[in-house]
Order: sequence, then C-alpha cells, then structure tokens
Amino acid sequence: MSRCSSADRAASISRDTARDFSTTPVASSPFSTTRLRPSGYLILDGSVRIGISEEYINSTLPKALGAFAAIHPGVEVTVQQGVSMSNLAALEAGEIDIAVVFEPGGQTKNEVLMVDPTVWVTSDTHHIHERNPVPIASYTYLKGGWCDVLALKGLKKRGVQSRVAFISRTSSGLIAAVTSGLAIAPLSRSSIPAGCRELTAADGYDVIDFSNVVLKTRARNANNRIVESMANAIREAFRAPAAAQA
Repeated sequence: MSRCSSADRAASISRDTARDFSTTPVASSPFSTTRLRPSGYLILDGSVRIGISEEYINSTLPKALGAFAAIHPGVEVTVQQGVSMSNLAALEAGEIDIAVVFEPGGQTKNEVLMVDPTVWVTSDTHHIHERNPVPIASYTYLKGGWCDVLALKGLKKRGVQSRVAFISRTSSGLIAAVTSGLAIAPLSRSSIPAGCRELTAADGYDVIDFSNVVLKTRARNANNRIVESMANAIREAFRAPAAAQA
C-alpha cells in the first residue's frame, strides 16, 4: 500500500453538482481563465496537478477526473502516483497542487475524505489463510518498518504462524499475490479485489490499522479556482462509495 510510509458506481453529475464544481468563489488569477457556457456555467482554462496514492488510481480518481472534465474540458490535468511521503514533499515543493494522502487515524486538523482501515485479505478460491504457516505478502523486511511494526506483530499477537512469501513496493503487487493464491496480504479495505475477502476476527485476524485519507492543497495557489473545483470533484468521488453503502 502507498500508506506504508505510514464499490464503485459510475460517475455522474447532476446539474446542481456541476454548479458546485464550477462556481466556487475564489479570487481570479492570471494563471487561470474563465469562459461562460450558454447555460451560464463557468468553464475554466489552465492546469492542475494531483498527487494520489496507488489505492485510488483505478477506483476513485477516474470518477473525479470524469466529473471534472465534463465541466472543464479545457483544463490540463497531470496526475502523479506515489506514496504519501513523496506526495506531501511534492506539495510542499510546489510540484503538485493537490495531494490525497494517508495519515494515522484519529483526530486531525486536515480534511478527512474517508477512514480506510488496513486489513488482511485472502482469496476466496485458494483459501491460502488455512495453511500453516500462512504465507504472507509484505512491503519490506526492514526492521521497524510499517509491516514489521503493525502487520507482522499483529499476527504474532494472535498466534498466527507465518512466513514471508512475497515482497512488493506497491499495493498492486500485493493484490497480485492474493488473487493468485500465493499469499494473504495487508490491503486497504476499499481496495479488496473481486474474488477476495477480508480476514476478520472470526478467522483469527484483527484490523491492522485505521488510516485517514486526507485532502491537502497548496496555500496561496495561483490556480485557486481550478484547484478548488478539482478538489470538489475529488470530494464527491470519495463520497460516492459511502453513499452507495448507506
């Protein structure tokens, strides 16, 4: 998971939502221009750069980009996939305008898009969790790393005998290990793939951690109008799965 340095529905936009995205009152800037649709909605021109964790590249982000592009087709969008630490550094350096990152769960001053627990995941087909020792997929062997401190110690606490069978730097690698039946893996609950399921207390496993998914933007950004419009699209995209589950 990209957090290691710590069901979808089709994207749709109502006219009211479109109005929210396009008329956010922010001071105008020489770096972003506006035009008026015949319908009265503002069309923005300019650019926006986003840094986001891998977990949401193929799920939530496409909804946000589709919704935004439907209203502002003239805006140039650049996406940087990366771990939270690198995205935060890029935001601080002015290399991106928006960052969607993980931080430890609990009280925060940042804007929380959702709480996304990390859980152990197994394949419904292979039942790899029934083996002893159970093969696990891990991010790293590094002592004191995220997997060592939380995931592996959690297994020991539960008395689960395990062995590291797969190592990856990305969550997509861990997903491949699970779906192929090679190992169980620690994944964000929101990114559990089809044909797999969360291992719960009934199986002898605990939730590994609770992470906040937060939205951060650059202060005094020259493209404030565009950035806020994209931020609104991202907020709506993260709300969609929660609304579908309600």
